[in-house]
Amino acid sequence: MSPPPERRLDEVAFTATLRQQGNRELLSSITKPYRRPPVDPPMATVNLRSSVLETKEILRRAGIQPDKGGTRSVRPEQVRAKTAKASAKFNVQRRQ
Repeated sequence: MSPPPERRLDEVAFTATLRQQGNRELLSSITKPYRRPPVDPPMATVNLRSSVLETKEILRRAGIQPDKGGTRSVRPEQVRAKTAKASAKFNVQRRQ
């Protein structure tokens, strides 16, 4: 489900606006207490993308390069018995 045309995110304009904001304004989106937004399925992708762009701008200002969005994969030969046992133990502890 995509948002209506009048509510779509213009990424170029949004990024330009982010770059004009001060550090405090930009960080306020992270430091303020979390409030769950109302459920609006057509706007979910727009809200998610705007959050991603804000985060990338914060990381850029901090001098941290965000990754390219790829998933990291571990080759089977890199998994050792110790690693697998530790992962399994960690996951069991998380579930409890």
